[in-house]
Amino acid sequence: IVATALVTISLGRNALAKTCGRVERYINISVSDKYTRGMIFLPLRYLRVKWIDPLPTHERKFVMSYNSTFVLNLESDRERWAFFQRVNQKRMKDIQRIPSTLIHPELLIQKQIKGVEQSALVNDDDTELKTQQMYFDQYPALRYLAKHEGMGTAACSLSHLRLFQDLLDQDTSDYIVVFEDDIEILDPLLDNKIVLAPNNADLILLSQ
Repeated sequence: IVATALVTISLGRNALAKTCGRVERYINISVSDKYTRGMIFLPLRYLRVKWIDPLPTHERKFVMSYNSTFVLNLESDRERWAFFQRVNQKRMKDIQRIPSTLIHPELLIQKQIKGVEQSALVNDDDTELKTQQMYFDQYPALRYLAKHEGMGTAACSLSHLRLFQDLLDQDTSDYIVVFEDDIEILDPLLDNKIVLAPNNADLILLSQ
């Protein structure tokens, strides 16, 4: 925050906005993979939304439907799934359950092996392992989370990434709503279907 404030003061808000715009255009042209492009854009978009051209917060309506509303839940965690169904029974017909990802056992082993290339350990016949390895190679944030926050946190983030990728490939909705399985959806959100957010927000955190 301090660094951003100093850069903003030294360059000026308009100059910083133009610089970010040029960087965004360059990335858009130069980076062909849309998922990598999205990960690079995230900090730039945060900088733009928070510091450069913040827009007034206003009401944004959304509709919870089965094709745009999801809950992530481990297939083996029946207790959490039962809890989610019980406390959110008003809207279960509008929510699609998506299996969360468990970190592959081989990746748990690889984490403890030093001096060995991870890609050399991937079994060509194991599609799930190769998929998870691809994500860990493509998104350094997953490796950071696995190291500093634990494999559980990394698995949660990986589940979100996989869902986003699947939905981007389908390109069937302007927005999606994603819940985790340990929350209760409160009546004001269900009744009003309104969130407060600026126009230029890409992600809206409903709770913290």
